[in-house]
Amino acid sequence: MNQKIFFIIGIPTVLMAIISIGMPFYCRSILNQAGQKLLPLVRKKQIISHWVTPILSYLLVILPFFINMGRFGMIIPYCGVVGLYIVLKESSFAPDSGVYEKLLINSSTIVKYESIKELPEEPQANVLIITNKKNQKIQLIFDNPNEALEVLNVLKEQMKV
Repeated sequence: MNQKIFFIIGIPTVLMAIISIGMPFYCRSILNQAGQKLLPLVRKKQIISHWVTPILSYLLVILPFFINMGRFGMIIPYCGVVGLYIVLKESSFAPDSGVYEKLLINSSTIVKYESIKELPEEPQANVLIITNKKNQKIQLIFDNPNEALEVLNVLKEQMKV
């Protein structure tokens, strides 16, 4: 029983505490590296999901004690940890979305200019697909095609392409 409590409640709770405490510091360090904001991006506020999801994440930690889920009982709390990380990263970076001197922040996606290998000639509707130096495609979704085009122009200007 003690091992069950340790693996199902102890470790996820510690991980959630580390994520909750560390995310503001991580956000601040990224913004310090970014430089001056050149182009702000429009972001819709999702207040309800940013309050409801962390609460549900913490409930996932204690759920296996009330409902017998068999082998999934060990996995569910860790899903809560991942969900909390995603929501906290999104809510931390979404207000600061924009094109900066050294990087681009689009909601929770952070792209440093030095890691960009290839920019598209023009955006596809409101989507901008960037290839990084690891040949991975990064898909950035904007509110409208004009915003995607503005971001592409600023990126080309900053990277001197």
